[in-house]
Amino acid sequence: MSEWRELALGEVIDFCSGGTPSKARSDFWGGIVPWVSAKDMKKYRLDDTQDHLTEEGAANGTRFAPTGSVLMLTRGMTLLNDVPICVISKPMTFNQDIKALRPKSCICEEFLPYLLLGNKDRLLNLVDLAGHGTGRLNSVDLKLLDISLPPLPEQKAIARIISSLDDKIELNRRMNETLEEMARAIFKDWFIDFGPTRAKQVGRAPYLPEPLWSLFPEAIDDETGLPLGWRSSTVEDFMELAYGKSLPAKNRRPGHVVVYGSGGQTGFHDEAFISSPAVIVGRKGTVGSIYWEERPIFPIDTVFYVVPKKTSLLFCYQLLLAQPLADMNTDAAVPGLNRNNAYRLEFPYPSADLVNAYEVIVSPIWTKRGINLSEIETLTETRDRLLPKLMSGEIRVKEAEKRAEEAL
Repeated sequence: MSEWRELALGEVIDFCSGGTPSKARSDFWGGIVPWVSAKDMKKYRLDDTQDHLTEEGAANGTRFAPTGSVLMLTRGMTLLNDVPICVISKPMTFNQDIKALRPKSCICEEFLPYLLLGNKDRLLNLVDLAGHGTGRLNSVDLKLLDISLPPLPEQKAIARIISSLDDKIELNRRMNETLEEMARAIFKDWFIDFGPTRAKQVGRAPYLPEPLWSLFPEAIDDETGLPLGWRSSTVEDFMELAYGKSLPAKNRRPGHVVVYGSGGQTGFHDEAFISSPAVIVGRKGTVGSIYWEERPIFPIDTVFYVVPKKTSLLFCYQLLLAQPLADMNTDAAVPGLNRNNAYRLEFPYPSADLVNAYEVIVSPIWTKRGINLSEIETLTETRDRLLPKLMSGEIRVKEAEKRAEEAL
């Protein structure tokens, strides 16, 4: 530790502000340039964004952060519980609630995000309130935050250890994306595109095992547009969208139960409202957002949670993903989803045998997804325990290497 230096954060990092091009200019939006906002900052390594700018939009009202830049949220409700920090994998623009951080010569690029993550508790302590109770990280306070900086060789060693955990986390995350795509693709082919039935109708060769192939009707009904024997139904036939429960922030007690709002996780509580896997649907705010959660949760009153009727929760989840819920805002001031409108959405009702077959095939895929999520949680906990101790010098590189290897 004798070679470590005590410095202010502003001495080792350059801070850059972003912005939002005019939303009134349609020619600024819908291009290919990623534009980062708080809703994108839910994972450490950021590959893309929900919103995109045109090149003209990127040149008017915002700025680019180069590949490898660290982005940190400095304004938003999320700051009341967390300080989102992510690393971008390609040049991206970003809004005014985010700072792009670049290292100065005394710090290596790969160490920078871990310096911040290792001091996240101290960053949270700097959060104050702006208008309407919004969390804010003041730039002056950030730049004055004192940090301990190890020599460059030790910075690189720390980054190597922690990035090995992040690499495994990212591998599991990408694997889960593939598993989820597989489950969605099968659902779409069978229950939306009617692929097997259409193939039978034109005499194509089977592309599924015979016991499964035989469960599909031989042709499409000209009158209904559905496979023969299937009937038209609605979302309400498959599930209930039950209302979440009010839980003001002042009433939340420290715990490990995830609190869900329409924008996703919004803190923790010590009491579970739902203890088994759940599907959450955004009702107020982020309309039509859909989340699958394995852990015990507390869904608040800005969301619905799904109660299956005649099929499994997994089938209901896939069914909801196929609906245009995000386009069903019915409230002007605060975006909202009317439950009765969602209930009226049409969806074909296939045979029970076919629904069961889907669940038999997809359940192992979903089980593997759950195992990967558990590994991600364990690896994340290991990383988050090691980082503050490495940043403070409580443990040294060799001990951290040993603990990381045990987690991997």
